[in-house]
Amino acid sequence: VDSWVLRMWTRLRVATLGAIWRVRVLARHGQPGRGSLARQAASLASGAVVRAIRRDWARVGDGGSALTTDSLTAAWWSGGDVSVSLEAFKREWARGGDPVFCSVDDDGRLCMRLALGVPVAL
Repeated sequence: VDSWVLRMWTRLRVATLGAIWRVRVLARHGQPGRGSLARQAASLASGAVVRAIRRDWARVGDGGSALTTDSLTAAWWSGGDVSVSLEAFKREWARGGDPVFCSVDDDGRLCMRLALGVPVAL
């Protein structure tokens, strides 16, 4: 198996394991979410991978100034260059002919392929 495919699978697998743990803990403490536990875990896992992709996408070109959120600030990396080239992003997340989680179109726009109801071929 291709090492890139293994890396994508590992990211999804780790996100899924973390999501299952979180859903089970919340349910055990009387805080059930909406829908089945499986659907909640799948939603959390896909959301985690999508957020990771979007964080890396925010670093393409501009040095990560878009990384600032309620819990994170780009100032933490002051003095360091956290930017990522478009080519590096594509190698990491959107490789080649049959993209798994996302792709970058000819105009340089990010196209997400990972969501509930969207099949991901691994």
